[in-house]
Amino acid sequence: MNVELTDAARLVGVSRLTLNKKLKEGTLSVSTDRRGKSAVSTAELRKVFGPLKVVHDSPRYQCLCPLCLCARQPAQ
Repeated sequence: MNVELTDAARLVGVSRLTLNKKLKEGTLSVSTDRRGKSAVSTAELRKVFGPLKVVHDSPRYQCLCPLCLCARQPAQ
């Protein structure tokens, strides 16, 4: 699953500036989603930053918490 950079920063608990630093260092790579926006794979975020934070209030993505009931709800 790919997420936009702002959401990626929230998922790993860092600022967007820190995320951009990792992109410039080459530690993290970015791709373009189907809308032409920059996106990062959640698998790559886990590899670089460790476990993702639970984000229940993202309007674009469903919760990434595997134990949470909201993980079973479709994203709206």
